[in-house]
Amino acid sequence: MWSMPLKKTTGETEYNLLLLDTEGIDAYDQTGTYSIQIFSLAVLLSSLFVYNQMGGIDEAALDQLSLVTELTKHIRLRASEHRSTYAELGQHSPVFLWLLRDFYLDLSEEGERVSPRDYLESALQPIAGEGRAIAARNEIRDSIRALFPDRHCFTLVRPLNNEHDLQHLDQFPFDSLRPEFQAGMDALTKFVFDRTKPKQLGSNIMTGPMFVSLTQSFLDAINAGAVPTLANSWQNVEESECRRAYDVALELYIKAFTKSSAVDEEALRMIHETAVTDAFYIFDNEAVGSGAARQKYEKMLSSAFKKHYEESMHKIWTEAELKCTRMVEMMDEKLWAVCQSSDVSLGQVFEALNTFLEDYDDATSGPSKWKKFRTFLQNSLKGSLLGVVKRMNLQSQTDSVSFQMKHQSLEDRLINAEKQLECAKREMNDWRNRYELLTEEAKSSEEASAARYLALEKMYDSLNEKCSLASHQLEISRKEVSDWRASYEVVVTERKTLEEQLNVEIGVLRSRCSSAEGRLAASQEQLQSAKEEVHEWRRKYDLALEELHITSERAAAICERLNRQAQDRQDALLNEYFSNIARKERETNDVKSKVEGDERHIAALQDRLEDQELKICSQEEEMSRLRLELRQIHNIVDIEKAKAISMDKELSILKQQKHYLEDKLNLELKRSEDAVAKQQQSEKEMKLAVGRLEKVHEEIESATKARLEAERLAAERLAAQISAERRNEVLVRENDELSRAIHTLQDLERDTISRMRSMDRHLEVRDKEMGELLDSAHKQRADTLNVLESLLDTERQACAEANARAEALSVQLQSVQGKLDSLQQKFSIARLNETLLDGRLRICHCHGELGGKSPSSGKRARLDDSVLEDSANYVLMNASCQMTARKPDKLSLVSRCSPTQSQCDTPDKLDNRASPSDSKESDDYMRFTIPRLRQELSKAGILDELEQMKSPTKKEIIELYERHVLHKFCTA
Repeated sequence: MWSMPLKKTTGETEYNLLLLDTEGIDAYDQTGTYSIQIFSLAVLLSSLFVYNQMGGIDEAALDQLSLVTELTKHIRLRASEHRSTYAELGQHSPVFLWLLRDFYLDLSEEGERVSPRDYLESALQPIAGEGRAIAARNEIRDSIRALFPDRHCFTLVRPLNNEHDLQHLDQFPFDSLRPEFQAGMDALTKFVFDRTKPKQLGSNIMTGPMFVSLTQSFLDAINAGAVPTLANSWQNVEESECRRAYDVALELYIKAFTKSSAVDEEALRMIHETAVTDAFYIFDNEAVGSGAARQKYEKMLSSAFKKHYEESMHKIWTEAELKCTRMVEMMDEKLWAVCQSSDVSLGQVFEALNTFLEDYDDATSGPSKWKKFRTFLQNSLKGSLLGVVKRMNLQSQTDSVSFQMKHQSLEDRLINAEKQLECAKREMNDWRNRYELLTEEAKSSEEASAARYLALEKMYDSLNEKCSLASHQLEISRKEVSDWRASYEVVVTERKTLEEQLNVEIGVLRSRCSSAEGRLAASQEQLQSAKEEVHEWRRKYDLALEELHITSERAAAICERLNRQAQDRQDALLNEYFSNIARKERETNDVKSKVEGDERHIAALQDRLEDQELKICSQEEEMSRLRLELRQIHNIVDIEKAKAISMDKELSILKQQKHYLEDKLNLELKRSEDAVAKQQQSEKEMKLAVGRLEKVHEEIESATKARLEAERLAAERLAAQISAERRNEVLVRENDELSRAIHTLQDLERDTISRMRSMDRHLEVRDKEMGELLDSAHKQRADTLNVLESLLDTERQACAEANARAEALSVQLQSVQGKLDSLQQKFSIARLNETLLDGRLRICHCHGELGGKSPSSGKRARLDDSVLEDSANYVLMNASCQMTARKPDKLSLVSRCSPTQSQCDTPDKLDNRASPSDSKESDDYMRFTIPRLRQELSKAGILDELEQMKSPTKKEIIELYERHVLHKFCTA
């Protein structure tokens, strides 16, 4: 056995799977007989037989299974047979599984896949041919097919490809083996677990003890040198299992009898029948087979049950008879002791006999139980009971004489009792009248209390309605407060988002201002470099003048060439300089436009802040309205409190009335208690009289036998007694009615008191609830007011901070504007210097030409001087225009002094400038209205571009006018 038994389940049946290893066939330490014996045992004991070998199925593999042909010599079905056939043994053989390890063949035939089972069947087909060897091989094939009708085949590849690794296969985990081997092992394991079932022999499923007994029978036969016979082995198994079932059933029957304490024959018979049924049920479940062994043990079990039952019954009956004898002797002694007492009566004797009978019935059993008791009664009647009867007769004679003497005295007492009854009747009539008066007063008080209770209920209902209305109004106010709180939170979130947006936009403006400052610094550096370059050119110009004076006489032709080169270089430098100036001015214009956009954004933010302030003002108005509503609610609550105080006063008045009624009821209860006490006393006297009359009646009945006259008198007195009893019954009924009426009054009083108390409790609870609700409402409203005021303060602070930030931004923008103005002044000064330099250069050219002493050159010099003066005047005019750029329309003034215009109005093209009337008209375009601007733009032919703009402002229209109309004017 390679492992512990494995728990498996087939359907709903649980069984243990045993894995047995026969250690192969023809091992080096085994003989042929030992191998066939082991093989036979494996076939007999297993329900699935796995035969494994290496490689494919060939003749050598079939020769190794030649011992199958010897299997019929070592296994028989019945002892009478000489040898069983393969087909007969095949009915009891297990499922045969031929496992081919390290299989390397490709199972295919004519291109089609062949299953391992088909491969096995083709290998077990008989081969053609004649001869002893072929017949022996075919016999092996036939024996395998006949002995194992249910046969299967599985193939497994080598688990590892490396030979060295195969020597240490146990050291490798299963996951590291070849995937084909893993898949084959999984399929093989699944097949084994699915097809393995509990071992069966015929239709009988083996249990553990049966399997052990069968194995032991096979081993005993093999070790004794005999052939294992299935029938004999199964008979041995049946015998052992039936014996074991017999022992278990008999033990169960004996336990059932020993546990029971019943002594009755019927109970014992029932216990016997149930025990027999349970025992046979256990025997049927535990026993195996249905042959002679089972029938034998069933008969043995029935006889054992019958014998044990008879012995038990005889023993129980003997013990019961002895117990009955002891009980009879004990009862006889007790009865004799009871009868010997002097004042014993027949009733006491009969009571003693009844107790004796009950004890005897409980303590004894058996068939002789009542025979013993009958003899006991017969002996008692003859002995002790006869003496008791004689004593009672003597006592009755003496009692009759004493009764006659008492009769006369009772007659006198009866007359006195009648007189007392008449007095009692008169008192009862008085008490009845008093009771009627009390009932009338109680009814009137009850009606008054009921009316008062109804009035209180109405007042309570009205108070409940008012309280519900107040609570409803309170809920409405709470909902409104929650709605205002939610709206306020929404406003606060919007303000926060606005502040965040303002902060972001202010940061963007700051970054833009910093970038503009950087650009201004760069332009200042470029201006400085331009100034240095101008100084350098001025120095070069001085040097050139000196050289010209030195060489003026020697090279006139060279001077002209140099003058032309200087003129070209000067033009190039001026063009480059003016282009740089124009680029810088465009950059400054872009910065100005961005700054104006930021100003517009700040103005929009200020408008939004004003809207928020308006919203806050509206919220403050709503808060004031809420405060007014709260004051109204407080007034309503005060009114409700006043009403509650008035209700408390009414309740105090009702409580006083209740105390007065309670005192009155206590007085009436005292009177009724006195009446009840007197009535009880009269009832006691009546009971005594009735008792006496009963005694008299008994004496009269006993005396009627002696005297007829006494009987007549007794009859008359009995009639009087009956009338008295009837009167007494009437009095008792009236008394009961009075007591019931008093109880109803008491119940009504308790109900009214309980209702008053419940109303007091309800009113107290309502007062507490109203106070708590009012306190909670005050607290909540105060908290909400504080929170709203704090939020308003924070909003005001946020607005003040935003205004301060906006003012700081405006200050920063003004400083940036001042810097831009200073830069424009510097630009104008640089341009003035450039024009002066240009004039000097022209004067230099004129002097160079004068060196030739031509009259035309003198005229040219004068002309150049006038041109120089005009250019200087133009530069001064541009500087004055830039100095006035601090007005609100900065962009338009700067555009009028833009580099494009200055470039157009250079001294070289001074004759082509517009007339003064045109320049005055262009200066006044800032004062145009929007319709006038639209008219001018339509004249210029750019109205389509204006219409494409969506709702343009005046600034945008002016920019469009400057970009198109003024630009054309400058170019003209």
